[in-house]
Amino acid sequence: MPHAVAASSYPQAPQHPLPVEGKSVAPPLPPSQQPFVSVALPVYNGAALMRRALDSVLNQTYSNWELVVHDNHSTDDTPRIVEEYARRDRRVRHIRLPETVPMLENFSRTLHQTRGEWVTFMGHDDWLSQNYLAELVEAVLARPDVAYSFGLVHAWRLTDGGLVDLGQPPRDDLVLQSDYVLKNLYRVKGLHSYFCLARRQDLLECFPNDTPNPHGLDYTECWDKLVNVKLLGRYPYSVRRSKAVCHCLDRPDQCSKRADRESLPRKAWFDQTVAEASAISRCYEQIGHAKDARKFLVYFLMDILSNYILRPGRRPEDGLAANMRRAIEVCGIRRGEVLAALAAVPFWTLHRLARAAGRRLGLIHPHDL
Repeated sequence: MPHAVAASSYPQAPQHPLPVEGKSVAPPLPPSQQPFVSVALPVYNGAALMRRALDSVLNQTYSNWELVVHDNHSTDDTPRIVEEYARRDRRVRHIRLPETVPMLENFSRTLHQTRGEWVTFMGHDDWLSQNYLAELVEAVLARPDVAYSFGLVHAWRLTDGGLVDLGQPPRDDLVLQSDYVLKNLYRVKGLHSYFCLARRQDLLECFPNDTPNPHGLDYTECWDKLVNVKLLGRYPYSVRRSKAVCHCLDRPDQCSKRADRESLPRKAWFDQTVAEASAISRCYEQIGHAKDARKFLVYFLMDILSNYILRPGRRPEDGLAANMRRAIEVCGIRRGEVLAALAAVPFWTLHRLARAAGRRLGLIHPHDL
């Protein structure tokens, strides 16, 4: 069987990044040589942590995979390290760009170079449990109409004193109904399409090359939500496997997958947030979930208002009222939805304060659902 389990910081993006046209695609392989799973690893200057990530893939109990390392013209030892691993194992493929491109474009190019039927992403600063791919593959084979399978995210923080374990609470296997996730997208935490095992063809069709990016960020978390909404609109559920663990560094200053929106001026930060919410709402409508789009926008307004209360540093210079008017206009939010958001803000704020306290006390995992 082709899918049998074996025993054993980016340069600044251009102001208006364009969709990637004419991307090179990996040449097809004979069916007997076709990997069932592709692990896509886009990277730029990841030499310091690359070996741990590569070793975690090579040590998988599942064997029918390929690892596509798409090097965004790194200037450190990344190319030498990846070539060393590629010589050791022919399943490791190293593709190096002749010049550096925006981060999200590198993600897209990495995806186009994969050849497996199913694809999952990882970063150079992640590492996988030994059974990670085996668990996720078993889940998608057991349920042919699943949107994707995913595991747990075990968060670590990199400090001057070394790695600090942020904890991973025990959680059971879970089948998530797509309708539930779509209705609660703003509240469901820890569900990232980046870490999911999804069909390659679905990812190619759902990858949002037109992610709103008015301020030229290298990466926006919006693309992850857009992919999630589109995938969940195609299939009735997704599956979580609690024994599949992706260890992820929580490094706000240098994580390879973190948006740099926090460096934006306050008005630009607000504009970026509004543009992303509008794009996600339109995506809901495209998959026939207009009612859930309205609910998403209400939660979005609640989040803006509670942020205004909880995070003074994020308050726009030109006042809350002017920015709320702009958000309502851009997103097409209705008067009743504004009133619903205003009424719910005190409870939403208290909920966020309680979750923040729980995380600080170690009672709630940073990536918990």
